[in-house]
Amino acid sequence: MSDKDHWCNSGYEAIDDVENEYAERGGEDGLQRVYLKAGEDIVVVFETDEPFGIWEHQVPISIPGQKTNWRNWFTCRKKLGDCDLCGSNNSYYVGFYIVRDMTGWTDRKGNQRGVGERRLFPAKLKTLKQLKTISERKGGLKGWKVMITRTSNDAPNVGDLFDFDSKVDLSTLPDCGELPDLKEIFRPKSNEEIKVVLAGEIMGNSGTTEEDPVNY
Repeated sequence: MSDKDHWCNSGYEAIDDVENEYAERGGEDGLQRVYLKAGEDIVVVFETDEPFGIWEHQVPISIPGQKTNWRNWFTCRKKLGDCDLCGSNNSYYVGFYIVRDMTGWTDRKGNQRGVGERRLFPAKLKTLKQLKTISERKGGLKGWKVMITRTSNDAPNVGDLFDFDSKVDLSTLPDCGELPDLKEIFRPKSNEEIKVVLAGEIMGNSGTTEEDPVNY
């Protein structure tokens, strides 16, 4: 990884440093993405062994007459030395795994969709530590079919109970093409690009449709 890529991490080596930084900041106070509601579960197959880690901002946008839009995520630029969001919005550390969704989701018409599709599994620090321990015991996560449950409202939104079922031959899953390049997906936007995106959200240029998955 080049010097220009120090805004991200591959693997688990950043956990200790992240814990120290959270301690200095007074705890993990970043907003989490909604993935599972309390009591819900999902079956996934891990396509990657290790997380792709970044510091991230989630910026809520409130528009009069509409629900608050929480789907505004931006890779933090603080490691690059010039993050405008850091002045008003706390960043948090999150590691992304690539998984296949073997449960799917229900659209607003009640139709089941998305079984076998590729998803990003965003794990914050507590979940990263949990998955690191499991990975060490299992010899890696790749190929494992897992039922994940969110046991309570206090549990991480991605779930906290991991029931490892069996190893799966990834070649038997629906063809989704090559694995996405997470470094490109999460490459930091410029401060000006972030302003443009947020301005578009405030103007109501994007939002939820009936085709959006319930869990994201």
